Amino acid sequence: MKTTFHSITCHSPVEAVYQIICDTTKWPELFETCIRTEVLEKGDDYQLVRITALENGKEMTWDTHRTFLPDVNGVNFYLPKPMPLLTDMRGSWRVVPLDGGGSMLFVERSFAVKNNVTGLIDGVTTPEEAVDFMMKFIQRNGSKEMSAIKSLVEGKNQPEDELSVSFESNRVLLFPAADIYSILADAANWPSLLPHCHAVEMLYDDGSNQEFIMEVGTAYGSERIRSIRRCRRDVLTIEYFQPEPPPIMSRHGGRWRLNSVPGGTEIFIRHEFRIEPNACRNLFGDGDLASYKQRVQHALDKNSMTTIESCGHFLSGRES
Repeated sequence: MKTTFHSITCHSPVEAVYQIICDTTKWPELFETCIRTEVLEKGDDYQLVRITALENGKEMTWDTHRTFLPDVNGVNFYLPKPMPLLTDMRGSWRVVPLDGGGSMLFVERSFAVKNNVTGLIDGVTTPEEAVDFMMKFIQRNGSKEMSAIKSLVEGKNQPEDELSVSFESNRVLLFPAADIYSILADAANWPSLLPHCHAVEMLYDDGSNQEFIMEVGTAYGSERIRSIRRCRRDVLTIEYFQPEPPPIMSRHGGRWRLNSVPGGTEIFIRHEFRIEPNACRNLFGDGDLASYKQRVQHALDKNSMTTIESCGHFLSGRES
């Protein structure tokens, strides 16, 4: 089984996000690739739904059996009639509350491809090509689904939007993606690698899920930051959020994503944060919201670039 994972921070109550993931009738309006949904069967805590969607201009149809878990704001699903390339697909949606308001939406999908995939999808003739096709399909549509849900539940006129920022940076290193990913995933070793990381207290690490407290040096002193991460080596991504971010932010989360390119690896780093104006004023002095957001964004981007450069220096030294 191959597994993918997506998450996003929503500045909206858990209940609003949970309602969206439960109501498939709204999906054709919400998701651009979804053409139609049809409820084939339903009970008190489940639905069997037929979904038709577009991929590369062609229709794909599958059935999904969805079990609702309101006690944990979740939906578990499996596909009794999977997509053409698959023998099995299943997963789960979860919405969890964040300290200070808002919520985090997670979705995990696992799938297995058929041994013989010839003739099922144009250009796919081997199981390896089928896995690659499905990974790209899920990653592309999964990210769009998350963004669409976030936009819907937050609305365009949320007062707190003026405090929120999201941005993405990228950099290319001339080293294999697997080597770079190993360094990024090994948070316990960061104090010996990153100049701004003084210590890491690893609270939990099962090779995929991590929770740790990191002590970071800044121009204004030392800060302790608690982070929770989901590391996916199979798709070279690391999703993270900080339930206890630095005081100048009320929220901070994002994603690391690695893509192999000719001669090396392109690294994408996404940050989503919300500033805490009073804390920014205390730290930076008088200023407007735009200046505070710019200063926080600059600091986050600088740390990300420093981390990437440190990976490059370490790998260069290992090769010499």
